[in-house]
Amino acid sequence: MATWDDLSRGRHCPLCRPRVELSNGLYLVRQLTSCTLYLARDQRYRGTCRAIYDLRHVNRIDELTEPEWRQLAVELWHSQRAVMRTFGSDHINLASLGNEVPHLHWHLIPRYRGDGLWGAPIWRADPASVPERTLRESEYATLAAALNAALEAEACPLPG
Repeated sequence: MATWDDLSRGRHCPLCRPRVELSNGLYLVRQLTSCTLYLARDQRYRGTCRAIYDLRHVNRIDELTEPEWRQLAVELWHSQRAVMRTFGSDHINLASLGNEVPHLHWHLIPRYRGDGLWGAPIWRADPASVPERTLRESEYATLAAALNAALEAEACPLPG
């Protein structure tokens, strides 16, 4: 098993490309120019996504060049808008922690007034109070298609 120091140097990092082992936790939505957007398999907050930086292994945004950060920021902006449009959430939490896997990635977590933790950070909650929610494969496909349509409406930049 890789240590945190190994992971922070990009050795055995599960978020570096190719991402072979992520299908248990993530469902591919779309590859963008600098990151890839995935739906989280755990949908306790409907529409939860991850945006994982693709261009190289970095741990934090200060390791990006200014043009890399600008490109990623544009893609995060479009992704956040697409999630809000697709799921009609009341708010969205964006977090880039890197405590467990030190590879630059963002959690996009839609929040709803009726989600049981409205007004509080989700990380302070007892995990049992908001149980994990997985979907059927066809539901992930439907949600991914809806997010793709919203990203196209946003004219989100694509690679190439």
